[in-house]
Amino acid sequence: MPLYIAGGFLRDYFSGNQSSKSDIDLASEITPKEIELLSDVQVYMRGSQFGSCIVSTGSNAYDHTILRAESYEATSRLPDIVNGDIYTDLYRRDSTINSALYDIKEGILYTHPKFFSDVDKSIIRSTSNPFITRFEDPLRIIRDFIFASDYLCDIHWLTLLADKFLAKHIQDKVPKERLTAEISKIRYINMFICKLKKTGIYNKVFSFDMRSPFVYKPYRDGLLFWAELCKGNLDLLRSNFTLSKKILKGVSELYRYEDKISFLRSSTTEDNYLHKQYLLRCLRDDLS
Repeated sequence: MPLYIAGGFLRDYFSGNQSSKSDIDLASEITPKEIELLSDVQVYMRGSQFGSCIVSTGSNAYDHTILRAESYEATSRLPDIVNGDIYTDLYRRDSTINSALYDIKEGILYTHPKFFSDVDKSIIRSTSNPFITRFEDPLRIIRDFIFASDYLCDIHWLTLLADKFLAKHIQDKVPKERLTAEISKIRYINMFICKLKKTGIYNKVFSFDMRSPFVYKPYRDGLLFWAELCKGNLDLLRSNFTLSKKILKGVSELYRYEDKISFLRSSTTEDNYLHKQYLLRCLRDDLS
């Protein structure tokens, strides 16, 4: 039975970005339960309900996914999985630059028709109608911007249009913990935030007012980003990210002064000017 190298490793290989850290993902028609019966590998059943597992052979571990097709309910981003073939698997992937399968035994490469041109031009494009794929799973919108930031790619105009239009569904359909896990993969967080803000998507996903004056400007945007992401749960940040004590303290202070921050935002009268300056000074002293 054919075994395929899938997705990201092939993207990195053909774009020239391959490194020792490039993960090798595998795909085949074998289910996780069938792999578990093999005697010479260890299998960790993470994501087995979606046809995925981790296969360990000595010092190496690989993500393995069954060739599959997906269908979605309108209210959920979690797919119903059915066995598929090479072509259904290529078209169910997030973007064309990840839509490739290499048959290890036969040496045959199967790709989406746009795979090579989009890898060449560094373009993020949905494998099919982006208004359908991004509505089915709005987390794909975040992934578009992660790839655009980390690989200096442009998002195809139609995919970007769908991303902007459907970003409002991220908060409804994507749990905060899942969003956190995805964002933890980002290498260039400042560029990621910049791209989200430039397209107007940032405010649809993260609700903090970026004009608030109570945090020093050099790291204001990043601090508010982390604060909104964790909703005051610092353990969530500590377990998923490597952040400085200054950032963690800043996030903590945002919630400690939540009532004062609300006052600063809502107060516009001249009578409150001195009080506002005093509160700002207290906040800045605590954050320094």
